[in-house]
Amino acid sequence: MGHKPNAIVAAIEKMNDNVPDEVKTFEDILDFLTNLRDASGSPDVFYLGQMPDLEGRYSARLDSLHTIQIPEEANQRAFTDQKRVGRLHDDFVRDLHTRIFRAFSTLGFDDNRWMSTQDLTWMVFRGRQEILEAEAALQSAHTALSAAEAQGIRHATERTKMENAITRAQKTLDNLRLQVRPYEAELAARQALRL
Repeated sequence: MGHKPNAIVAAIEKMNDNVPDEVKTFEDILDFLTNLRDASGSPDVFYLGQMPDLEGRYSARLDSLHTIQIPEEANQRAFTDQKRVGRLHDDFVRDLHTRIFRAFSTLGFDDNRWMSTQDLTWMVFRGRQEILEAEAALQSAHTALSAAEAQGIRHATERTKMENAITRAQKTLDNLRLQVRPYEAELAARQALRL
């Protein structure tokens, strides 16, 4: 394809960068970013994430495709290598083709590599904060049981209630750690590549 005199390009635009107020938890962030990626409400928008040296999030407008002419003195590969500011991950090339041809994507996948590094970092830090909060809740539940034991728990139902609170807090913590772990691993891998 490097010999062709023309290239097809899509218009790139800055997205409305306001994160809704209700996006607060790790799961909210994951849903928010997944909705941007999958563009269920806007099948002609292809989410790109952040662009180097630019603020905000960007998307390609698949309803605004254009043909540009490559200067005669350059072949397509050399021209795009010089002008390119980013590159799609291989996993998204197929998704992009599907969206271009169908104007919507039916692909859905569980992957932790698709996010931009900035979005991934945001989500990981929120997840870590929720893990710390869950650890604090578990510690509080243990402390409450210890305090009750120190004062002599009077009823078996009271002990059971406190033990159930510990079990629920531990389950919440374990689930959060399980959810956040693959995204932390992906972020760590990206950071290692930059070293």
